[in-house]
Amino acid sequence: MSSITTSNTTPPTIKFIPLLLAAVLIFWGWHIDIWWLGILLAILAAVPNYLSGYWEFKIQEKQRVADLCSLLVLLTGGYLYFTLPRLGDALILTVQWMPVLFFPLLAIQLYSNKQETELSVLFLSLRKQPASNRGNIDLRPLYILVCLLGAAMITPPNDTYYIAISIISAWIFWHYRTKRTAWWRWIIAIVLALGIGYSINIGLIKLQTLIEDQVVSLIIRNFIVNTNPYRTTTAIGTVRQLKLSEQIQIRVWPESKLLSTSLLRSNNFTRYKNGIWMTNLSRFKTLHNNIQGTPLIGTGNSKHWIKIAMALQAGKGLLPLPNGSRQLQGLEGAVLTQNVYGVIKISEGPGFAQYRVGYQNFETMAPPTQSDLQVPIQEIPAIDQILQEIQLHKNSPSQALTQIRKLFQHKFDYSLDLTATADKKRTAI
Repeated sequence: MSSITTSNTTPPTIKFIPLLLAAVLIFWGWHIDIWWLGILLAILAAVPNYLSGYWEFKIQEKQRVADLCSLLVLLTGGYLYFTLPRLGDALILTVQWMPVLFFPLLAIQLYSNKQETELSVLFLSLRKQPASNRGNIDLRPLYILVCLLGAAMITPPNDTYYIAISIISAWIFWHYRTKRTAWWRWIIAIVLALGIGYSINIGLIKLQTLIEDQVVSLIIRNFIVNTNPYRTTTAIGTVRQLKLSEQIQIRVWPESKLLSTSLLRSNNFTRYKNGIWMTNLSRFKTLHNNIQGTPLIGTGNSKHWIKIAMALQAGKGLLPLPNGSRQLQGLEGAVLTQNVYGVIKISEGPGFAQYRVGYQNFETMAPPTQSDLQVPIQEIPAIDQILQEIQLHKNSPSQALTQIRKLFQHKFDYSLDLTATADKKRTAI
């Protein structure tokens, strides 16, 4: 059991800036938009500076707290991994919450009569060694780095992060500066250091952008073809600027006048959740493919024809087709399969496919099912707000359709650069 001691057993004097932890925690909470939690942890971190007594914790109690923190990290990471669509998002959020997950371990040191923590508390391999062989470590500098790293997981829209880091760094260096150097020389040195650091920061950002562009271009050239008809990951809702490529993916030549509704579709999904489009597992049936072509739906000749050319990864892929496609020509020898949603999957095809598609101006999609009408939970507040604004229920079906069309034309924007917003009723969709 832990016990409290009186003020005559104050911790050893260590020259550490008293309110530095509190300031860093407030900055962390403000930067990731949970300022109230940052202020709460800052108060808890600042209270020991004004206490007259401290607790004496046994080594076993500290080890249990360290094990608890490790378990919290594993549980948090596991939960985010299974609930978020991307591994990267799970890792980023886990690092963001590290100051919270490890705060119990820091609190044990702050409220303890020893302002250092035994290494055996952190490392299982040292717990069986004699006490004389165990070293100690001050967790406060490490915890500050964890807070700054957690705050860095969100890309700031401006230079606020670097300015805050500069202020914190200048504060630390001023506190630990040598008294033999004149203050004005110290100021000149710190200004030069921060200026050089800012220049390096700008250079690294540009280098990162260049590397990302090259990597995305490489992926698009070699791995962009999606062969999974049941699931695909999108960047909808990602707070960042999306990287694009100028490389041509599909070439289309119309052989007759294009219809106003001629849009190419390669896949069809029925559900959306957390950046992932999904559909029910549907069986693919092999199509009859010969020199005359492949009939898709209906009979008779097609009125409109287009020619499509695209690269296939290892001869596999999903074929983009216009709505109302009836005939397919030019892929003799390849294996073509189709599901109930009209998705055409090709295998054993060429590396570069060129084919003709005949289509008519009619709808081949079935009426929406119950799963098609499901609304993602996180989108319901935004949709409810829109319905209240446009008063859709007061109009007839035809008027409502016209009103929705106008809404998408005037108040709906496509953007490749989504910025974070504090409005909970506004989402990426």
